Amino acid sequence: MTTSTPPRRPTGIPIRPDDRPRIRARVVDLYTSGSTIAQVAAETGWSELTVRRLLKEARVTMRRPGTYDRTRFRRH
Repeated sequence: MTTSTPPRRPTGIPIRPDDRPRIRARVVDLYTSGSTIAQVAAETGWSELTVRRLLKEARVTMRRPGTYDRTRFRRH
């Protein structure tokens, strides 16, 4: 049985198990609304690797790299 280490915050403090569902929901919401992994990482302060792990845990279908909802970034 392998144990995985919990994702870490930029300060090196592990995510508390009781915070994990709330954090995962926020990451999933941002990603499914059209943000890229890099954008989600920048907004939440988590690394891109951590964002990917949280999305995989939530079983979110990942988009191909380089694809995102361009309508969110239209200039008016």
